[in-house]
Amino acid sequence: MSNLAILATITLLVLTVSVNLEEPWRLASNNVLIGNGSNNNSDHFEIIASEGCDAFELRIWARIFDTDSNLLGFDDNVKLSLTLGDDLVASQASVLYTAADFSENFDLIYLSLGSWDWKTLQMVSSAKAQMFAAQFTDKRATLEDNTWQVANLPQILALLRLNCFSQSAGGFMEALNPKSLPLL
Repeated sequence: MSNLAILATITLLVLTVSVNLEEPWRLASNNVLIGNGSNNNSDHFEIIASEGCDAFELRIWARIFDTDSNLLGFDDNVKLSLTLGDDLVASQASVLYTAADFSENFDLIYLSLGSWDWKTLQMVSSAKAQMFAAQFTDKRATLEDNTWQVANLPQILALLRLNCFSQSAGGFMEALNPKSLPLL
């Protein structure tokens, strides 16, 4: 198993342990927001703030059940329909990583839906939609469709953006200094 596969496995296991079933979205770090999908704990939807806070990236973990005939590899474009309610958000994603033989029953694929402007997230806050839905239509592999509840996403997005801009203004270094952390 490669180092990246081990890291992906450990990350998923650690994140799985800390899942709060009440709230589907949570901050995994100051610049990473994770939502749990409806299928299981290996179907995360991630929103990752860029280093300079000028944009964010959308990423999805998905399962592939036809492991013997999976033809997807690094940097391949995958056809999908990611919607927020009735609104189309994205129609393709790029393969970042495939964890082949992640389990006996499926492979795991890590997809990037590209970088987006912060204004795009206003759509989430103003939308009346209750779910994101991903339907995969790529013929090279059978990826599992998934949904993610919106639920607490607008509140957590506001926190992600606040953390991001605080970091870029120098607050990140201060927050990492243990002497600056308040005692609980």
